[in-house]
Formats: sequence, C-alpha cells, structure tokens
Amino acid sequence: MTPEEIKLHFKKIEELNIQMSLVDDIDSVNKETYSALQRADNAWKAYQDYLTRADAPFKKMIAERNNYLKVTSGVTGLLNKAVVASKELGIPVENVKGYSALKANIKTGNEVIDTIDTFKDPSSFQ
Repeated sequence: MTPEEIKLHFKKIEELNIQMSLVDDIDSVNKETYSALQRADNAWKAYQDYLTRADAPFKKMIAERNNYLKVTSGVTGLLNKAVVASKELGIPVENVKGYSALKANIKTGNEVIDTIDTFKDPSSFQ
C-alpha cells in the first residue's frame, strides 16, 4: 500500500469508529428517551384516573414531565450530528440504528408533554 492508501484506510477506520460511537449514543439515548416517555405517559394517565386524589399523581406527572424534558434536552443536537455524519458517509440517515425510533419517540413524547401541559394544578381548584 502506498502512504496515500494507508492514510485513506485509516481515515475510513476513523469514520467508521465515529459512526459506531454515534450509533451507540443514539441507541442509548433512545432507550432512555423511551423509558422517560413511558413514565411521563403513564404519569398523566394516572393523574386523569385519580383526579379525586390528584395532588400526588399531579406532582409525579410534573416530575416525570421535567425528567423527560431533561433527558431529551440534547436529542436535537444528537439527531443533527447523525444527519451530518450520514451525509459525510454517503448513507441515508434512516439507516443509522435507532435514528428513526428516536425521532418517533421524540414526536410522541412532545405530544405527551403537550397533553401534560394542559392539566392544571389540582390545588388551584381548591
């Protein structure tokens, strides 16, 4: 191999390592996002079901909402990195493991957060 071929070979290995790291990051954040999404969704449903004793479920719902927002605060940046990396590698971003699932979970999560945000603190009714 020529020195140029060796450099190209190592560059491809480096790009693959970066892509694999990005895949791991997306997969990890997606699992955490999905878990936070489920907890936030269950929390607002519990609030609805237990309105007569709504103080505790309301507080839990708000805590899970805030946790979901914290967990997902950097997701947009991560998804943008995946788009850039996939373009550099010449692959469709949808082929990056976990990318589509994470986008779908964020979309659903935003709908859950919008629902949670419609509820009023039960103490305001007293």
